[in-house]
Amino acid sequence: MTVTVETLVRRFYDDLWNRFDTTLIPVLLTEDVTLRGALGRHAAGRAAFADYMQLVHGAFPDFEQTLDEVVVDTVGGSAFVRLRCRGTHRGALFGVPATGRLITYEGAARFETRDGRIADIWILGDLHSLVRQLRTERE
Repeated sequence: MTVTVETLVRRFYDDLWNRFDTTLIPVLLTEDVTLRGALGRHAAGRAAFADYMQLVHGAFPDFEQTLDEVVVDTVGGSAFVRLRCRGTHRGALFGVPATGRLITYEGAARFETRDGRIADIWILGDLHSLVRQLRTERE
């Protein structure tokens, strides 16, 4: 059975991230996956990707991402998404200790696939909004 690019991307968010099911890393990601993450971090390989997930979940244990739009290039095996992120700030991030605030921000991501798995991820998050919420009172 061939898995579609859209199915891969939706599982990446719904099952891997939102359920924090790290057992799916080898199922969904190539061994040499590359990531340019929304927090300004880069990762190469599954282990580095798992470390990135731990960083995010350490700061936001209830981190959740909602897809607003998925656009797939079925010929090239790529996808673009618009998404919203939210989570409660329970651990230090960017030098800011836990605030207990609910943080929300938007982002976009581009995915490249290879051999039925995600091979490259480039996530652009609204870091300005994220940092502002961490350092100031909610508006």
